[in-house]
Amino acid sequence: DPTGPASGSLRVFRGGGWKSSPRNCRPDNRGKLAEVYRGNTLGLRVVRTLATKPTKAVVPVLNSIGMRFVPISTGTFTMGEGKTATPHKVTLTQEFHLGQYEVTQEQYEKVMGKNPSKFKGKQKNPVEQVSWTDAVEFCRKLSELPAEKSAGHVYRLPTEAEWEYACRAGTTTKYSFGDSESELGDYAWYVKNSGKTTHPVGGKKPNAWGLYDMHGNVWE
Repeated sequence: DPTGPASGSLRVFRGGGWKSSPRNCRPDNRGKLAEVYRGNTLGLRVVRTLATKPTKAVVPVLNSIGMRFVPISTGTFTMGEGKTATPHKVTLTQEFHLGQYEVTQEQYEKVMGKNPSKFKGKQKNPVEQVSWTDAVEFCRKLSELPAEKSAGHVYRLPTEAEWEYACRAGTTTKYSFGDSESELGDYAWYVKNSGKTTHPVGGKKPNAWGLYDMHGNVWE
């Protein structure tokens, strides 16, 4: 259950975005930014942890503001591909719920009372221009909503290991759908098909675990 270093001024983003090249949409892609950086390619996806051990679910679960979460089971996988990290075995011993979609502008505004996105007026599009600090505050405020608090739900950002494990969805290929870049447009909004903008979440095919936009739309 690696969590990364306990200190440092930089924060990691994962996944691809609407401006990303095919190589930068792969599960091992990672970059680093200042924790206060905001950009129109940068959004978020959140983890829901539970007060009690999550039950085995076959369908996504819904929270009080309409966010859908996919139960992710424990397991072991090979993290990294060599360009950005030496491949190494990682084991996750705790089940968790991961957002089925990137956080939308509508959901972010419900919790934070504002929409910082460049591509406004598209409530089902992922929120962007959020920093790591903003994302952490979103998780804190979402956790404090009465319905979430009474249910014992706590929200946070996924660790790198959790994110890559979920993105790979049990596969060992270059992408969650295989090795061929020619299929990327079926699963992701990226530089070749985005039209230089974000798009409504869930508009492309999901990976094998039912998670959408893991390879594109916005960085997370």
